[in-house]
Amino acid sequence: MFKYVGRAIEVEYTTGYHFKIDYLSDDRLQWISLNDRTDGLPMIGEETYYLHTLAKNIFAINWIEATGTVVSQTLDLDKGEVYAFMTWDDPSARGGRAMLAHSGTVKLL
Repeated sequence: MFKYVGRAIEVEYTTGYHFKIDYLSDDRLQWISLNDRTDGLPMIGEETYYLHTLAKNIFAINWIEATGTVVSQTLDLDKGEVYAFMTWDDPSARGGRAMLAHSGTVKLL
């Protein structure tokens, strides 16, 4: 069992993305954007996530959003660091997928 079920984190990336993520169960999370989103992007989503424990308090977490956006996060809760790789549909990008790799801070709420 993921010991953070029932807990939430706040993730703030250097790219300006800022989210609250609630771990609802061992396989469901809800994310909420904490800043304005543009281009019609959703402000909230509930997703099925997949988790792999890399070390004590270090996790690889992945999910696919309803929009088709794929999020792969690595959380280091002891250091307060987050790294993420995201992809989404973009016909003009290589392979028809745009990508963004970014880092930031994470804190337990």
